[in-house]
Amino acid sequence: MQSSGTTPSMPTPMASSPSDSMKKWCVANDEALQANTDFVCSSSSGWADCTPIEERGPCFDPNTVRSHASYAMTAYYQANSQNDFNCDFINTGVITVADPSMF
Repeated sequence: MQSSGTTPSMPTPMASSPSDSMKKWCVANDEALQANTDFVCSSSSGWADCTPIEERGPCFDPNTVRSHASYAMTAYYQANSQNDFNCDFINTGVITVADPSMF
């Protein structure tokens, strides 16, 4: 994905992995979504594997900025211990217990 030139400042990643006892997701709620996706999915960041939201990937559809950003933000959030601050994305993320892939 191409960078929009705006990179959100991100917290330092945590090393531990989340517990499967309480599944939660981080979903997008603002216009900075493309910048969030670009940050998480850039090849230099190494934060997450975003190939599922690339064309022909299993999570490509729906092909919307909101859907792709929610995937990328959740991947980052889950890879970083599901700490609430790892879903902030400069106040553009919100934590939910409803699986967004079900809607």
